[in-house]
Amino acid sequence: MIMLKTPAELESMRKAGRVVAQVLAEVAREIKPGITTDHLDHKAEQMCGQLGAQPAFKGYRGYPYSLCCSV
Repeated sequence: MIMLKTPAELESMRKAGRVVAQVLAEVAREIKPGITTDHLDHKAEQMCGQLGAQPAFKGYRGYPYSLCCSV
């Protein structure tokens, strides 16, 4: 069965997508030689807080980070 979204649900999804896009764009600007994934994680968490968002990965099954990334 296909579950249709209400206009309010679609707007919530759009809003979340815009926040994710902003956070990832800002984190991408931080990437350069010598920058750690820990630094990028802190930047992402800081931005999420500023935008009133909560990182989806953090706390899931004990996962301690905001980003899921590797070198």
